[in-house]
Amino acid sequence: MPDTNTAPAIEATGLTKIFQDKAVALSPIDLTVRRGAIFGLIGPNGAGKTTAFRMLIGLQKPTAGEIMIFGERMHANASDLRKRIGYLPTAPRFPASATPIEHLRFVGQVSGLDDDLVASRSAVLLRDLDLLGAAGQRIGTFSTGMNTRLGIAASLMNDPELLIWDEPTTGLDPVGRRQVTDLIKSLGKTRTVVVSTHVLGDVDRVCDEVGILYRGRMIYSGPIGEMKRRVQSNTIELELDGDGSRVVQRGASWELGGDWEWQSPMLRVTLVDDAPLATAMSQLLALVADEGVALISINSGGNQLEEAFLKRLDEDRKGSILSGWGDG
Repeated sequence: MPDTNTAPAIEATGLTKIFQDKAVALSPIDLTVRRGAIFGLIGPNGAGKTTAFRMLIGLQKPTAGEIMIFGERMHANASDLRKRIGYLPTAPRFPASATPIEHLRFVGQVSGLDDDLVASRSAVLLRDLDLLGAAGQRIGTFSTGMNTRLGIAASLMNDPELLIWDEPTTGLDPVGRRQVTDLIKSLGKTRTVVVSTHVLGDVDRVCDEVGILYRGRMIYSGPIGEMKRRVQSNTIELELDGDGSRVVQRGASWELGGDWEWQSPMLRVTLVDDAPLATAMSQLLALVADEGVALISINSGGNQLEEAFLKRLDEDRKGSILSGWGDG
């Protein structure tokens, strides 16, 4: 009997979903999410992310495989286990004639909360998710972003230990997206959070672990830092306000720089292969300062998560093609 106090928040093994014996939504995948992690599930449209989430909370039955949540098996009748999970579906839908207060009261009552707790928790959630001014408005008049925020509030009503949010920034403007990513970071201090999103910058900002689903298969799962290290760049880009050619002239004798390119306002320096990035960065900044050129911005590798994501997809695509050649 597993120790449910120390078991991972999520442990899925051999998880498979085939619809009507025709479409394979998920090939056998394994997924482990440790307690206290903020885990990002990413992948192209149709990769199987939503199907995986619906099976994790027992809304869809796996064709094969097993799902353990906090060391207990998830199944269609595991209502007590499901109460420990806060779920946000993609583009959540609510009764059009209800108000946010009425809907959150319903969610609280279904969760078994007393009236005082429902009222206080609803007020806090509506305030924190910028819905206080719309608390008495009919939900049918809401924008996509407002529906998403209400869905987040509903998922938190029962104060769950595990949050599974499918595209939690859908329809939100930049301010709303930042509020939600800040909320995820805050919630991750006291519970386990699993999110899927197409916005890789959001994953990079809040997640410490990441999984990549591609064509129904899990092609990477692990620390986000390890994934980014696979494409760590040895190039530094500086945006300068001034004549960068003077810096290039000084850099000709710099032992850490292998290639220099100046195209105003960008100075691009490719380091020699074994150059330590931190040392090279500090020396290069000192060089710029000595020449009296103003530094506007600095980039030491571009969007590494996006590069790592695309590289992993490309590797898997090529590997699948090559492995298929040997089957005939």
